[in-house]
Amino acid sequence: MNAGAPWVFILLSLAVGTCLFCSLGTLVARGAYEKLHYVAPCGTVAATAVALAVIVQEGFGPACIKSLLVLALLTFSGPVLTQATARAVRRRSSRRNESESGEE
Repeated sequence: MNAGAPWVFILLSLAVGTCLFCSLGTLVARGAYEKLHYVAPCGTVAATAVALAVIVQEGFGPACIKSLLVLALLTFSGPVLTQATARAVRRRSSRRNESESGEE
């Protein structure tokens, strides 16, 4: 048995727990903007925990480099996708408000 196995279990449990908590928060949140706050930790906290678990399990090697590259991709693309989603929600709601005010 690997000496890092308990750490791998803890890190993967953290990742799964974060995703479950965020999913529950997304279900409970009322508006789209509130829901976006619960999406972010899945891409940052959970992805970091999984990448660290891979590094602990496999050591430094090709799997470590690949997990760090995926982590970097998620870290940089997450805020961009959140911003784009919020902007799309804002544009859609402003169009809806304009069409409702134009009917009067």
